[in-house]
Amino acid sequence: MAKVGFGILALLATLPAFLYAVDWGGLELPFLSPGPTPPSSLAVLGTPAPPPEAAVDVAALFAPPEGADPLSPGTWAPAAQLLAAAGTRVGWAALCQAFGAAAGPDRSAAPLPGALGCSADASLLPLQRLAALILEAKAQLALWLRSAPGSSSAAVAARQAAIRNACAALPEAQDAASAAAEACRLARDSAYLTGDPAATLARLDEAYAALADLIARRDPTLAPEPAFPGTP
Repeated sequence: MAKVGFGILALLATLPAFLYAVDWGGLELPFLSPGPTPPSSLAVLGTPAPPPEAAVDVAALFAPPEGADPLSPGTWAPAAQLLAAAGTRVGWAALCQAFGAAAGPDRSAAPLPGALGCSADASLLPLQRLAALILEAKAQLALWLRSAPGSSSAAVAARQAAIRNACAALPEAQDAASAAAEACRLARDSAYLTGDPAATLARLDEAYAALADLIARRDPTLAPEPAFPGTP
């Protein structure tokens, strides 16, 4: 037993020297190592989300049938899911193809649905992503106003925060007099928090329409599939 105890003491005595000799700066422990860096395309697009559970009636988002509730959760809940799911390449492709099918081949002939239709110009994606965030903010506001399950004013505010971040990084919005900058200001309207949601809805519509016009002028023809930054 005495020999065992002496051996343990000897091991403990050499432990500090061993720890000192280890190159801790070059050692990466799995639980301390940084996670993989997400692709730049995902940074542009946002956060992945589940796909919608129901088909989206894109046309009804912009021109509801006569007599229909323009803020119906039946219309806006699937749209909110589709827009939230656009944080991956697959999700964005599903979104732009759905909106493109509603718009037809000529984006300029139907700029509202066409704004989110697929583009062969990858440089247009940040502008389209901003338009999608604005439409998603409207979707969340519509759901909250109709007391849809899971809806809240905080969900609207979260989309507006994402809009603020997107605007800060968007080159087209850096000129305060530009249409994109004005759309950014309109989309952050907070009248819904002080009892005037109609004003916020109108400003979200105005912001989206301004971006839709800008997108249609930049790329009037829809593509069957989207282009992404960094792809040939």
